[in-house]
Amino acid sequence: MPFVKNINMEIIEPLPEATPCVEQVPYLKDPADYLESKELSKTILWADLPFKPIRTPNDDYVLQKLAGADHGWEEISMWAVELPEGVAGNAVMKVLMEFAKQMGPKGETTKHLKRVRKFQGSETGVMKSSVALCATNIISASDLQAELMDYSLVLATLAPYEVQVPAQPGRTPSQTKIKSALWPVPHLPFRAIQEEKGWSKGKAAWIQAGIERVVKAGINAGQRGELPIAAHVAAPPPSIFPQDESEIPPTPFIQASSLDNRRLLSHPLRHATLSCISQIASIRNLPLGPEEAPTRNGADYLLTSLTLFITHEPCVLCSMALVHSRVREVIYVIPNSSGGFSTPIGIHGNKSLNHQFKVYWADKIELGEGEKELLTLPQDICV
Repeated sequence: MPFVKNINMEIIEPLPEATPCVEQVPYLKDPADYLESKELSKTILWADLPFKPIRTPNDDYVLQKLAGADHGWEEISMWAVELPEGVAGNAVMKVLMEFAKQMGPKGETTKHLKRVRKFQGSETGVMKSSVALCATNIISASDLQAELMDYSLVLATLAPYEVQVPAQPGRTPSQTKIKSALWPVPHLPFRAIQEEKGWSKGKAAWIQAGIERVVKAGINAGQRGELPIAAHVAAPPPSIFPQDESEIPPTPFIQASSLDNRRLLSHPLRHATLSCISQIASIRNLPLGPEEAPTRNGADYLLTSLTLFITHEPCVLCSMALVHSRVREVIYVIPNSSGGFSTPIGIHGNKSLNHQFKVYWADKIELGEGEKELLTLPQDICV
């Protein structure tokens, strides 16, 4: 295996391949084994749970914008031209649309608008048309007019004028109507945020058991002089997994547990999250029966439809590893000032990445006397 160097150009031995655990920890109990069916699906609201969802900066932005959707918005300045009336205007419109298509990046500044605004002339009462061309901050009126003349003599008489237009499309029906009075805009609502009201009693019980497992493992590690960081990844049992065709069922009974072994192994990459993912990779490399082979697109990623429990919010490095592994959800106990979720980075909901997932903080989990201190990390440790 090749060697790598850290930031100080010191040689670091690569992370060795993990092997499947011979002594597996017990599987988390299926809540269906100890809860009645009607209790299993009963919803518990967030206010009554020791967990809360971690929103992304994008979600907060959307909710904030929707809350004040009809109460003001930003405007920007655009260059527009008014077309002559009648048949002459129709001929000019055709050439002008061809000109607009070849404007490149300049023309992209109008993509949130409808290109043409029709209005009634104040003097004649005849319907007239104006066409938005580009933002005023990227070209002067004289330069734009010169480009129109160079493109075609048909456009030579058009004089660009400045107009204020909405900076964004309409996000609600009423907002679209109000904005379009200034300049026509399309109706493009924000992606709906599916806000959970809480969890079923069955899911809450299963999550609670997973968190208790990693807290106990982390404390035991800390008492042995290791970093008190523990992780456990598992497949949710069928009784609490959504019965939805859009969901890819997890590999039954797959699980892995890991600790942070950076001190024990003197290796900077032995983060608990990375070790957990590595264990799952080794398990998935074992021969599969035909009934276990992935059958759906996306099913063959390492953590597809799996839940990760961890004592501490993962760092940015581990958060990105979770993105690439397609984890379904993450639950952590201790927030991390340099973490990948609760900080403005919000990796789990970043729309520029090709996977998003849900993250929850066990902010009201009850820890025993001295347990919180045992889980406290040195300031120089990045989870």
